[in-house]
Amino acid sequence: MAIWQFNTELLPIREVMKAYNGIVPKKLEIIEEIKQIEPSQDEQLQEKVEEMIDTFNLYWSESQLNIDSIIPLIDEMLGKTDFSGKDFYTWGKSDSNYIFIAFNEANRNISRVEILIDLRYQPKKFVLEFLKLADIMKAVILDVKGRLYEPKYNLLKESIEDSNAYKYVKNPNQFLTDLESGKILPE
Repeated sequence: MAIWQFNTELLPIREVMKAYNGIVPKKLEIIEEIKQIEPSQDEQLQEKVEEMIDTFNLYWSESQLNIDSIIPLIDEMLGKTDFSGKDFYTWGKSDSNYIFIAFNEANRNISRVEILIDLRYQPKKFVLEFLKLADIMKAVILDVKGRLYEPKYNLLKESIEDSNAYKYVKNPNQFLTDLESGKILPE
């Protein structure tokens, strides 16, 4: 991931709501727990990240959304890359607009969806396509700060404008100064 990319994950709304007693929480607890772990605590950090990935995989496996149902839509958004495997596909460029989807090889049900938005250029067209994809997948958006929200333009725009990627693109020198001084924290 490049500093100018806004990183998101999609999670199936129905499964998130099941896990949180019928509501979509504003933040995911596991993200907050990960942020509290000191970087020097490699093993503990790795365990918590694996727990998070397992949880996201469980949400997607319960949703039973087959990757074949969304491939045509994503193919229209971005060209598929040569960097794909037996259980994952990627679209776009790794330092630009980029989509990574992992799936179960046997039944082809999605297990993870990560989308990176390149903020260096006018991303509105890709953002609108991304929101359409999230809506079709019946998914909520998870940003790097652990916030969950519906796929609505104003909510995504607000999250983007609060991100380090946006701050960097807006003014790289000021971003680096603020990062060095501690005014901006790593995400």
